[in-house]
Formats: sequence, structure tokens, C-alpha cells
Amino acid sequence: MALYEDALLRLLPENATSPWIDPTTLIYHSIVGPGSAGYSYFLYGTNLVSTYINPRSDEPNGNKGWQLMGTNRQADANYHANGFANSVESGDHGQPDTQPWDPGQVRRNIELGIWETNTHPKIRRIRCTAWNTGGIGFHSMFGAPSPWTPARGKTCPGKARILQFERQILPAILAESPPGTTYVPPEETMTHAQEAKLSAVAEAVAELSQQIGGIPSKPVALRMPATAHGKTKGEVWVVGPFGCFHIQRSALNLLLITGQVIEKTDPVHPDYLVSMPLLDPALTIAA
Repeated sequence: MALYEDALLRLLPENATSPWIDPTTLIYHSIVGPGSAGYSYFLYGTNLVSTYINPRSDEPNGNKGWQLMGTNRQADANYHANGFANSVESGDHGQPDTQPWDPGQVRRNIELGIWETNTHPKIRRIRCTAWNTGGIGFHSMFGAPSPWTPARGKTCPGKARILQFERQILPAILAESPPGTTYVPPEETMTHAQEAKLSAVAEAVAELSQQIGGIPSKPVALRMPATAHGKTKGEVWVVGPFGCFHIQRSALNLLLITGQVIEKTDPVHPDYLVSMPLLDPALTIAA
């Protein structure tokens, strides 16, 4: 049983009973929550487990990865790949599509990938070309559902993190590869402009979530509690993850009746709207 010397050892009970495997594949995941919640879930809430957790760097014991299973023990987090894959779960703030791996997580993902491929030579240093041919990949790489996940619509480890996998994690692991090993690029990658937009969206989503207590399913209408930053006390503003716009109360009533927005009556600090882009309501709310 191989144990990663730089990991915090937090072996689950399944480590003593799971079948032995000879891994050929390393798969990166996200928890949709902090690493501590993922560990508790594996320990108490499910028979699914992962080989490692890469916690957020701001968590307790977040300065290193946590090993939950020996690398030669089957960890059932990869559906039909359970018999030959090791898996790395990673903590986030609940929004992995817009919450990138933090710098510490990026470093740990790379170091763990290099250690895994050195320790288990059958894990080839290539981007997986098929679900069962070996290599390095991410959970939703072959679709959702797919042989790696039965969940429909899953984006694990999240859109922002997939971009990091393609541009940072995998190339850095392959840089340690033997001469002649070639990086097989994906068919599609984001442009730098798309990456910048994704980063801006992540900041806006985090700000909005902090102020109104989570991201709702629809845009939120709120009344300004004070005059600030060109916005007048009593004005109604509709706020979504991508920006905000001012509307009259009569127009809001129509949007509420048709179910296109929800209204928040509790006061929020007016300063947070400063970071939200101004939008044209005609482009945001359907007529």
C-alpha cells in the first residue's frame, strides 16, 4: 500500500477492507464544499470514498493534502473506473464552476500528480484519451453521465478548475515526464478573454453571495437602504450574478407577477453594488 509522504494521513475504515488495485489512472474532482465536509461525508454519509482530499488552503490543516485511502486500495468515487483509478477530491466554496483552485491547491495537485506517476508507472503521463486507457483526467472529462460518473449534468471539478487543469496542472505534471512523452491537448480550451471574464464573474458571484446569503435561482430585486455611489435611497435595483440595473416599482411588480425575479426585503449594504457591472435590463430580463 503506497502512502504519500507529504500528505496528512486520515485513513478511512474502508482502507482495511477495499479490494486491492494496480492504478492506471488519476482523476481530479471537486467536493462542492470545504475539504472537512467532504471528509465527514466519506466517513459518515456514504459508501463512496476518494483516495485524497486537497483542502482549501484557508481550512484547518489546509497546508497539505489528506490521504484517505492507500493508492493500492479501491476508492469508489469514479463509477466504472473504480477498479483502476486513484482520485483527488478538492475543497471549494460551493461554487467550483467559478471558484478556481487556490495557489496552494494548484501546487498540491501538481506535486501529487508527479508523485502518483512516479510511484505507479502504469499511470501514464498523458491526458486520458479514453475512460479506460489510463493517464490523468478530471471527473467529467468524458461527459455526464459517462463511465466515470452516473450524474447527469455534472461539471466536476468545475468549469474554472477544468481550465486550470488544462493550462496549469497537467502541463506541469508532464514537464516532469520522461523524454518523448507528449502532451495531448484537449479539443477545446478557453481563450484568455474568456478566462478573464470567468474570473470577473467569480468575484461578482462571491460578492453577491456574501451580501444576500447565497446565490438564488433568479435575479434579486432590492430597495436601496441609503444613498450611495450614484444610487438613491428607495430606488429598486435588480441584481444577478453578472450585474445590476435600476427599474421602476411598477416594472418590478410585473416582473414579480410573471416570476422572473424574486424580491429581498432585508437591507443590504449599498457599497457592494459598486463592484457589480451596470446592465441593460432589456438584455437581462425577458419581455
